[in-house]
Amino acid sequence: MLLFGSRSEIGTFGRGNWLAAQEREVGVLMNAEQFSAKAPFSFSADSAREILADMGMPALPRSVASPSVRSTLIDAAPKMTPAQIAEFMRRAN
Repeated sequence: MLLFGSRSEIGTFGRGNWLAAQEREVGVLMNAEQFSAKAPFSFSADSAREILADMGMPALPRSVASPSVRSTLIDAAPKMTPAQIAEFMRRAN
């Protein structure tokens, strides 16, 4: 399940974990239950994969065997532009 929303909808963000630069991750300064209650959008990972495929993004494996493979995959994956992110959000709603 993916939970997401804008900064104005969710609230305070932190810097993310040690993979933040690779994943463009941000940290939310709340526990999972609080985040689940605040995130205005949710849908399945399969739905997200379908949207990304329709947008021409390459498919990634559903699971990764090791940290080194994970790092290689993340580094090789194209980074979405702000316009692509907006389009993903539009389609997800």
